[in-house]
Amino acid sequence: IQKLRVFLPDCTLDWHSNPQIWRRERAKLRGNRGAQELFWRLQEIVADAGWFALQKKPFLPLQTPRDLWRNLPLAHPKIVPMIAALPFSVGELLQVLRLENDRQFVALVNLALLITLQSPLRRAPLSNGLAGLDLWRHGAFHPVGGAGKIAWKLLEGFEKWGGETRFSTRVVGVSRERGGWKIETTNGEFWAETVVWNGVFDPLCASHISPSERGRPHWHFPHRLEISRKSRGWSPPLGGGDVRSTEGVKNPTQWGALNVYAAIPREIVPSEIEFHAHVLGAYTRRKPFFEAGDGDDVFLSISAPDETQSAPAGFATLNISTHVRQGDWLGLSRLEYREKKRIWRQKLLDCAAIALPELREKKLFALCGTPSTWENYTLRSGVGGPPLSRRNANLRAQSVRTQFPNFYRVGDGVFPGQGTVACVLSGWNAWREISNL
Repeated sequence: IQKLRVFLPDCTLDWHSNPQIWRRERAKLRGNRGAQELFWRLQEIVADAGWFALQKKPFLPLQTPRDLWRNLPLAHPKIVPMIAALPFSVGELLQVLRLENDRQFVALVNLALLITLQSPLRRAPLSNGLAGLDLWRHGAFHPVGGAGKIAWKLLEGFEKWGGETRFSTRVVGVSRERGGWKIETTNGEFWAETVVWNGVFDPLCASHISPSERGRPHWHFPHRLEISRKSRGWSPPLGGGDVRSTEGVKNPTQWGALNVYAAIPREIVPSEIEFHAHVLGAYTRRKPFFEAGDGDDVFLSISAPDETQSAPAGFATLNISTHVRQGDWLGLSRLEYREKKRIWRQKLLDCAAIALPELREKKLFALCGTPSTWENYTLRSGVGGPPLSRRNANLRAQSVRTQFPNFYRVGDGVFPGQGTVACVLSGWNAWREISNL
């Protein structure tokens, strides 16, 4: 995938992997062109340092002498730009360059950071943010059959090396027993010497942390972890308040996601859109920086033209997504929930129609998924991992370790954060920790 088409209220451009085309496209943005070009040059320098660092498989945060040893390969001059960026945010760089009033430019950067870091530029760490903006410089990839194909390939590898998978099995309790862990599930109990937890701890365990512990640098978990099961039948969205604020601790409250999944004729997809498009419906009044989210923008993903696993020939699947605040979906009655869902479904379709003008008339069907839908299907109260800031990234990130022996965590809630490459590195680091390497 070579490009992302971006629709701003007063400008349309392609974020292209070809450097000449990308320079030409970003020249459409009004404002201080010299400062903008300096920003993009700094972005490439810091991102290149980040890619070099990832090749050395960094292990953060630093907690033991072994961590220092593991990070010795990072002692290289090519890492200097990344280190120099650590103390700052993307917003601070824009202020230094006096770009904060370049509305189109700020909107473009904010849209990209919300997708990659779940964080607006005023809070996004500069080192991570400039790396997140580097995605389309290298191009993206679309697995045949959708992202689910990656999961099936991982499953094949897991079982090839002796792993056993239990489907339709939900963990409801984890406790210490016989020097290991007793795992209570909806399909019985299991014992394991080592547990690797692929999920975000914070919404799960915040209620078990005493007030005196919440301000400490790291999470402290009880001797027994309880995971509540959702009852069958109707329950208020997000469990009627089951999601607890994590304000004041290292991981801020996550975004929720709202999606519309649609089937469309292939003919209504303009040739200028490859696989993805980002649409901003309108500029907002929020200052000093425009911030995306809350339905002001949508991200479109369209199945490949020759991919019949996702849709029959002549048709395509369309995923329309936006970030929403989970608190807005708490404590709703059934009728309030349905009405809110109807309004947001139409809001997303209207915004997507900016990129696909014939969407309203020619879509075959459209299903809406809310934060409650995500929680029911993924057992997570939020999506995309915690928004990255200088308080919870890099040297202050969550480790794959926990305070419990042989209990590790992986995924987008630990260093280095969101994204396929980041999650792979977290798994690698967990393997190194388990293997004492």
